[in-house]
Amino acid sequence: MIKTLKIGIFLLFLGNTTFASDSLSVKSHNKKLYTVLGSEAAIYAVGYTGLNYLWYADYPRSSFHFFNDSKEWLQMDKCGHSYSTYWIARGNYKLFKWANLTDKQATLSSLASSWLFISTIEVFDGFSSEYGASPEDLIANTAGASLFGLQQYFWNEQKIIYKFSYYPSQYAKLRPDALGATPVERLLKDYNAQIYWLSTGLRTITGIKAIPEWLNLAIGYGADGMTGAENNKGVLPESKRIRQFYISFDINTEKIKSKNSFVKFLLLGLNCIKVPLPTIEFNKNNTKVLIR
Repeated sequence: MIKTLKIGIFLLFLGNTTFASDSLSVKSHNKKLYTVLGSEAAIYAVGYTGLNYLWYADYPRSSFHFFNDSKEWLQMDKCGHSYSTYWIARGNYKLFKWANLTDKQATLSSLASSWLFISTIEVFDGFSSEYGASPEDLIANTAGASLFGLQQYFWNEQKIIYKFSYYPSQYAKLRPDALGATPVERLLKDYNAQIYWLSTGLRTITGIKAIPEWLNLAIGYGADGMTGAENNKGVLPESKRIRQFYISFDINTEKIKSKNSFVKFLLLGLNCIKVPLPTIEFNKNNTKVLIR
């Protein structure tokens, strides 16, 4: 496992340095770039070393293997993978731009580092007897990185933004071991309570300039009735596992004007969350209006 971690750190340096090579050849003393690369490698090493001891150390090791989990949790966990990779890529892009890379170099470097950071989990899973590397997770990671990278590469902006919202469900208390025993655990593990959104500007869609730049339309996906990964047997078999689809208004906080750099940073951070607004939910049982 330590050998795998060392290989991952090497790849992190190799990938980012390769994409940044043009910048280094012109300005080899770019201390900002070295700071970013060194900091990310340190976070990578410390984070995954800690994860190994806190999460995987209790399970026996095995030879590397794959596991098909495509039917679990109505694919809500896959949304989480792509969402995380998307926002890590966005954060890394800002860091690489701060380090004086060009738009193209920063985009490619952020794609490499974000994908590697999230996808290393599959290496740990693959060597654990309790789990297994998931090809579907790798596909989701690639989708999230690509959503950021393709937009940044071709448009130099994020016209479609990945967002998240959370509303506590009634199911976590039935299976706290799987869905979370504390509020923080439930935020991460209770897939009944999560909604993932793709949000884009109404002005972009309609071409109507009278619409404020910050007003968005969002399409969301969620699921409900899940107390187990693939079924609810032995817990709440009468609960119906359903997919939920949403359409709602949203606010692009990055489009709110401010001259203060800290406020701009705060507005960027808030933009990963869907603002609660009137929403229409569609599922196989009914259609209803609510705030989400």
